[in-house]
Amino acid sequence: TSTGIDDNASSTAVTIASDGKVSINTATPDTFNFRISTDSIVSGSDYSWPFDITRAGQTNGRGFSIGQQTGGGVTALGNHNGDIALGHTYGSDSNNNPIFYETMRIQHIDQDVGRVGIGTTSPGSILEVYNDSTAGNTQLHVHNDKTGDAAVLRLEGGRTSTNDAAQLNFANTGDIGAAIRMYSSGNDEGELRFYTS
Repeated sequence: TSTGIDDNASSTAVTIASDGKVSINTATPDTFNFRISTDSIVSGSDYSWPFDITRAGQTNGRGFSIGQQTGGGVTALGNHNGDIALGHTYGSDSNNNPIFYETMRIQHIDQDVGRVGIGTTSPGSILEVYNDSTAGNTQLHVHNDKTGDAAVLRLEGGRTSTNDAAQLNFANTGDIGAAIRMYSSGNDEGELRFYTS
């Protein structure tokens, strides 16, 4: 087992066990190949942040960070002022680096709720599903396979005076050709209106 000592303390900072397992901030690697011991949350912060990958070409400054709350709370994944892309890799480029194929984009909006895009790198709504390559109709499939239960798609507004509280818009190449709207002022009353252009 190899250990490294923190320059500012007498405690063990890094441990590399004889079986290759690595631990940081703890001297007891266990079942995981790589483990980081997370410090307690300091006063004034919502998370403790034990892990960060800097942006490409930078030695300092935040990039992709992983944070933890106390106990069994929330794990936070965040890219500093940037988007997060999820997908798969296949093959290699001319530098022998993996080629990345994006499936989903979590788009950031500065200090606000972001957007999620499936099949698009620039979603225009809170959730956008886009297809320009897979053959056949693009489906959004809600499948409840439990006996006796239904699949439900719920559209809910927050109107307090009679107005359109929920809409289904039918469009082709960017133009809306028909719509179904539910008008309500709250409670459990409402009416459906059908529109065509």
